[in-house]
Amino acid sequence: MDLTRILFEDFAPAAVRLFYVIACAAMGVFAFGVYTQVRKYRRGAPLAVSGELLTRFKAMVGTVLTHRTIARRDRKAGAAHR
Repeated sequence: MDLTRILFEDFAPAAVRLFYVIACAAMGVFAFGVYTQVRKYRRGAPLAVSGELLTRFKAMVGTVLTHRTIARRDRKAGAAHR
């Protein structure tokens, strides 16, 4: 005897169809959101990067550890993050 998980046990066939319609609609909405983001990023211009990689990395670590950009927008939030 095989022990398996019974899906949709005691569900009416209409309820199963409704589940799949809602699931397909949710996947469609997700795919449209991904498409919208990809389209937005592809319209952007390449970033002009200047400087040595190690210098930029150190600056990034400093910004992350000090929460400088958060503190610039909201002084109290920056203090809380620190």
